[in-house]
Amino acid sequence: TPKQQRSLEESLASCGGQDVKVLDRTAVILEIFAQHAQTREGQLQVELAMLEYRLTRGPKATGGDSDSGCGFRGPGETKLETDKRVIRDKIVSLKKDIVNLGIQREQHRKSREKLGLPVVALVGYTNAGKSTVMNKLSRAGVFA
Repeated sequence: TPKQQRSLEESLASCGGQDVKVLDRTAVILEIFAQHAQTREGQLQVELAMLEYRLTRGPKATGGDSDSGCGFRGPGETKLETDKRVIRDKIVSLKKDIVNLGIQREQHRKSREKLGLPVVALVGYTNAGKSTVMNKLSRAGVFA
């Protein structure tokens, strides 16, 4: 649970004197995906998944008190409610960005189809032979 996670972090920090990050299974998986996301769309999808996960975990969601200044909270709005609102707004923004990237990707796909070039895929478990075939067909210079 989030409470157990925070208690464990505090206990470990008091023993070692430095901040320790305790992750549950889902957080570990999201961290791995975040490290390996290479495309803009992949990065946005991982960020969206992290925010949706963080929204269910409760406080400490934004990672600081950067929005605690005057004029950021509505009347009677607590820090937790403010954090959740900020995360929800970011989720909406990310979803729009992902939709826009999908539209852009579809436009690129259509423009490639208009060129009429054949599409070829070399498929296999290892690179044994695929790199050689690709080099012979396209003079790509891929290391075999």
